[in-house]
Formats: sequence, C-alpha cells, structure tokens
Amino acid sequence: MALCIAPPSGSCEGKEEDKLTIQRDFVIEDNGRLTAYHGPGGEVTIPEGVLKIGEGAFAGCVRLKEAMLPEDLTDMGSLAFYGCEGLLQAEIPGSLRELASSVFGDCVSLKRIVLHEGLEAVSIYAFSNCRSLSELELPRGLASVGYGSFQGCAGLTRLTIPKDTRLEFDGRTVPHQTTPFANSVSLTDIQVDGENPYYEAQDGGLYEKGCGNLIFWFGTGERAVIPAFVSRLAVGAFESRKDLKEFAVEPGNTKFIAQGPALYKLDKKKNPVLVCWALNRGEAVIAPGTVRIERRAFAERDKLTGVRIPDSVTNIEREAFWGCASLEEVHIPGSVRTLRERTFFGCTRLKQVDFSEGLEKTEHSVFENCKALEELHFPQSMVHICASSFCGCTSLKRVTASKNLTSFPYRPHYNSREGLPYFSLEPSFLAGREACPEQLFGVLWCASEEDLARAALFQTAEEWKEAMESRLEAEPELTDGIIRNMMALLKEEEKPEKALWERAAAFVLAWKEQAGEEALGAFYEMCRES
Repeated sequence: MALCIAPPSGSCEGKEEDKLTIQRDFVIEDNGRLTAYHGPGGEVTIPEGVLKIGEGAFAGCVRLKEAMLPEDLTDMGSLAFYGCEGLLQAEIPGSLRELASSVFGDCVSLKRIVLHEGLEAVSIYAFSNCRSLSELELPRGLASVGYGSFQGCAGLTRLTIPKDTRLEFDGRTVPHQTTPFANSVSLTDIQVDGENPYYEAQDGGLYEKGCGNLIFWFGTGERAVIPAFVSRLAVGAFESRKDLKEFAVEPGNTKFIAQGPALYKLDKKKNPVLVCWALNRGEAVIAPGTVRIERRAFAERDKLTGVRIPDSVTNIEREAFWGCASLEEVHIPGSVRTLRERTFFGCTRLKQVDFSEGLEKTEHSVFENCKALEELHFPQSMVHICASSFCGCTSLKRVTASKNLTSFPYRPHYNSREGLPYFSLEPSFLAGREACPEQLFGVLWCASEEDLARAALFQTAEEWKEAMESRLEAEPELTDGIIRNMMALLKEEEKPEKALWERAAAFVLAWKEQAGEEALGAFYEMCRES
C-alpha cells in the first residue's frame, strides 16, 4: 500500500497507478480512504479523490468548524466526526448511501446538516446528543433511521419523515431498543409524508399505521390523550415530555387506564401494569393491585423525590427509574424477586434503599452511578448479587448479605474494574480458611489486600485463580500488599501446612515481576527462617 503525507505541492513517486497527491494535514491510503486528520481545524476542505472517510478519522477534533466533503464520497465510517464539539455545519453529498453509527455523535455545536437525495440509511446514534441541531429534513428515498439517531437532540424542534422511511424502535425493526427521539425534549413538530405507508402524525402523536402503536408523543401541554385505537407504546414514548402532568384515555380504548399522572395497561389477566408516570416532581404513589412496573416507566423524571411501590408489584423491569436524579429513597417490597439491569441507573441522589425479605437477585448495573449510596443491606433471601451493580457508586463503603449468598459474579471488560468502588462485603466470605463456592469469585474485585491474600492461600478453585489474575492485571500495585498479608497469615499459623507455603510461593513466583524488592526480600527471608 502506498502512503504519502506531503504539502499541497507534493506528490508520491512511483508507478502511475500508485501516484497520490494530498494535502498536508491528512493521512490517505492509496485506495482513497482518509484515515486521520492532524490539522488545526477551522473550515476544512477534504481533498478530491477521497472516496472514503475511515472510522473515527476526525473524532475529537474540537476545533473543526466545518467540513466540506467531496461530491464523490461513497463511504463514511462510524464515529467519523464523533465529539467534534466545535463543528457547526456539514453537507452530506448524494453519493453517500449510509451514515454510519454515531458518525456525528456528541457534535454539540452542530446547527445545520444538509442530507441530499441518494442517502438510504441513517444508522444508530448517528446524531445523538447534537443538542444545537434545531431542524432536519430527511431526504426522499431514505429507507431507514436507526434507533437513538436523534437521542439527546435537545434543540431539535422540527422533523420531516419522507414517504419511504422506516424507523427502528422498540420491539420492531430492532428488538429491545427505544424510540429514535429519546430525550429530544424540544421536538414538538413532526411531519410525515402523506404517502408514507408506515407512519402518521396527528394530535401530538407519531403512530405506526395499522397496529395501534404510539411511537413518540411530541404534543405540548400538561395533558396527553391516548386515542381509542392505541394498543401499545414504544419504550420511551413520553420520556421527553418533562412538562406533562397527566394522562387521559379516549372512550373505547380497552387497553389503557389513566389515573392522573399514571398510565396503566391491562395484562392478559386484566391486572394493571404501570407503563408511564408523567408528573416530574414530588412523590409517586403507585396504585394498589399493580403487578408490574414497565421498562423506563419513570425514566428521566429527574425532579421526582420518592416513590411508593405496593406489595402487589412482582416485577420491576429494567431501567424503570433510569435518570431519576432527585430520588432519595425507595423501598423494595418482598414480592419483587429480581432487580433487573439498570433499574436505578443514574439516580445520583439515592441514599437509602430498603429491602424486604423475598428479594433473591440483582442483575448487572442495577445501582450504577448512584453516587450518594453509602451502604446497602440485602435481606437473608438474597442469593445472587452481580458485582457490576455497584459500578460508579463512588460513596459506597459497605454491603451486607447473609451466608445464603451463593453467587457474586463479576466479568470485567478489558481487565478493568470499570468504576467498581472498594467496599467491604459483610460478613467477609474470605475471613476463614474454608473453601468458598466458586460462584463467589467476584468478591475479589472489591476485596481488600488482606482478603486477596486469604484467597491466594485458601481458595484453590480455578475461577478464583482467574479472578485473582484479572484483578492484578488491572491493579498490579496491589501485589506487594498481598505478599505482606500472606506473610502475616502464615505467621498466625502455629505450623503452616506445606500446601499453604506452596501456594504462597506459587503466587510470589507468578507475580514477582510486579513485586517490589523489599516485599520479595522479606518473603524469601521468611522462607529461609522456616
């Protein structure tokens, strides 16, 4: 592959087919693929002959103001302009068929984007968090818009959907994802081409034709009226409407019930299920008899301070209280057996969580980024705690659970603790010499140096060894402390078993490259004396 980085007048020497003249600030492959930009920013014209822009080529270029793209551009990789915080405008040529994922994500100053006919697909999160973007007209012929494409576009007020365009949203084109417009809090005008066979917009709602699905509520005012034909809601349909205070349901609708700020649907047994809470202040009181709190039912209600959950609730679905930043305390009734993933994600003021007997399991990230949490006391019934439930809980110091706990998994990505705080799990499952169940290996990711030393000496199962290896690869500075604590534990034994010496020696040999000379010398001296 020929590669040339040269001033504007420069050129590559070689065979005719390898010649390539490029501008100074770009790295361009001989197939016309631009892989990086190293210039000062401002208004940038991408050289003619560039056919492709590689993944992340301009990512993080905060001084970039405008990018003039070549007319024959055919490919632009994901994250190509991600985080270009100073980018004000861009025009996409008709030669480009697809906007890749997060291509303009977090371009917080982007005010104007022109999309030309020829574009066929906008991928997931393409314009997420472009909070200065106020208006966008999607071109004719655009076939699909990915979920989260306009998530967090707080300034977007108007959007036009052409006749051929389909949206990816919860449970339809892409399962388990939310509306493309999550947190587009200013979006109050959606126009749909009359010939679009998939969607229609009327009376403040965007609906999927023929199936009674409400995708997104863009109506203004304090009251949302659910039409008689609506039978289901996309996840997050009302999430962006912070001024909403109450619901109403048209006569003839047999699927939903409105009670002030609460919107319920009826399950197959005619039991009420809370699908959305409108009022963004004070305490939420859920109606007795409610059996389930639906996914993201309270999401982004950031002024909500409390919630009363009745004993009839048996399921709280994932992300139910996502982003309830003012929620301070909550009681989980014993009728709830499992806390689903990200239930209280981002509840930054949550200080007190009370559990009744009956809760058995937490899934991952349940309390992630709950920065005010200091203690959690799980009931005797708890058998499974996912350690990643506590990532980002920077104030957490103490977690208590009973000896009934049989599983405490933690699967780190890239051997990282990912914001997992140091806290004591009480009672300590590593305080004695007895072997612990292999499924408790995740304890090592929050354990002290003393408990890590106990694990090195007394826990011989393979999963414990693997967890220890991952922890030390992430935090090699713990090695000396573990060696010193192993020495202290061996001294406490009147006559340490040979197996304990062998495990200690095996640990030191395995990690001697990370250990300091002082710790190693002390250990070798102890071995000689023994």
